[in-house]
Amino acid sequence: MPDTHERLVAAFERDVAVAGERLARERAGRLPGDPGKVRVRGHDWAHVRPEWGLAGNAAFVVGPRSITAELDLACRVFLHSYDAEGDGDGSALETILTQPLVVGQWISAQYYFSSVDPDQFGAGDKTLHNPVGGIGVVLGEGGDLQVGLPAQAVGVGERRMHEPLRLLAVVQAPLERTEAIIQRNQVLQELIGGKWITVAGRSHGDEPWSIRSPGGTWTTWRPADDGVDHTNASLEVG
Repeated sequence: MPDTHERLVAAFERDVAVAGERLARERAGRLPGDPGKVRVRGHDWAHVRPEWGLAGNAAFVVGPRSITAELDLACRVFLHSYDAEGDGDGSALETILTQPLVVGQWISAQYYFSSVDPDQFGAGDKTLHNPVGGIGVVLGEGGDLQVGLPAQAVGVGERRMHEPLRLLAVVQAPLERTEAIIQRNQVLQELIGGKWITVAGRSHGDEPWSIRSPGGTWTTWRPADDGVDHTNASLEVG
């Protein structure tokens, strides 16, 4: 690190420490037990519910941080900074959509299936887990490897902490660029075409959002209760 950047890095480290402490207090308020001991719980393997992890995840936003700066997203959204003007060839956006977004969908699907069908796709009660060979866990002394998340990761008793939703991707970039990236990447075609990811996009901050159908049609989004028929408000982007 060059000497000219030491002050900037020091300021960044202070800001991250403050943000981390505030976030820990916010998340601790939703955990059962003493919120003042959240730091200790995170390092204590005896706790079956040290954190909620990524429970509640619902969306993935790609764009300038200004579009979410004044919003309380309740720790439910993955935020990925992106400035379309600085990405002339679209390579940065393609990296984001084919790598972090895909990982976000994996996380979304893991929580989704562990919530909607915990017996088949979850991992049962964490207090009964026994590790096997460093590759997975079984319930009790034997049986099949568990494939998903334990009950404690998605709820407390009858109270659900994760609302099973398919991932929403919100992208501020030229629609033609976004569409071209989707068209040339099979993984995105499969996830979006299979309705595992819904994409909302707009080219710039002054433009209304549009929703992409699995077939590739972009339709201008409006609140569902505005009483206006938007049936014909669609466009093809290519």
